[in-house]
Amino acid sequence: MPEDPWQISLHTPTLSRGEVHIWRIFLDQPLVEAQNQWLSPEEQARADRFIQAEHRRRFIVAHVGLRVILSRYLQELPQHVRLEQGSHGKPYVTIASQASFLQFNLSHTHELALCAVAWDQSVGVDVEWIHLLPHEEVIAERFFSREETEALCALPSTERLRGFYRYWTCKEAYIKALGLGLSLNFNRFTVRLVPEGSLGGLVWVDPSLREDTKQWSLGNIAAAEGYVAALAVAGNVTILHFFTF
Repeated sequence: MPEDPWQISLHTPTLSRGEVHIWRIFLDQPLVEAQNQWLSPEEQARADRFIQAEHRRRFIVAHVGLRVILSRYLQELPQHVRLEQGSHGKPYVTIASQASFLQFNLSHTHELALCAVAWDQSVGVDVEWIHLLPHEEVIAERFFSREETEALCALPSTERLRGFYRYWTCKEAYIKALGLGLSLNFNRFTVRLVPEGSLGGLVWVDPSLREDTKQWSLGNIAAAEGYVAALAVAGNVTILHFFTF
């Protein structure tokens, strides 16, 4: 059995340039209502729109956890961490002289959230809870490139569901790192799956995307039992560190 990479860190870990820190937040933690005030008015409004109290709790725990994590690197109080969104919805830090250089991304699903943090390198992370899908091949034909769909359908039936989520999370992580949101269609680019735990690359299929000249590190990373996750980083990554919040 491979060694569990996740560490519990009670202190601020040193983040060097070229490194990426991945934080795992379990969302079954109790909610402290006073911490809801740390969120932006827009986030509070989003939280209040959830019909089920459980979904509201997960959202708040994830976004409060994000602020606590960022505050450690910025040496600020969590309630002083202010976030704004770019033109396509990607959030960024708006405080401290060094804040513009601290890159981060958050993803949460079911009872788990992941946060990626790096200096000066755009990052995107996605995590998905594995659950049965009606005809994942049909979904792939709609959203994946032809090469990805063919590779997925070539997998043994027992591996196809996890394979679908591996492709999906890689594509989500890349789009989130770019900061383009839903303005970039999934089927305009192709990802190449590499062994889980490794960061591979992209294969372009749409010439118009060649305006993005960055080299990307992309691949699936360990998350937790029952989940699939992926990380995308602009440029090379010297080392990954995994922490449990």
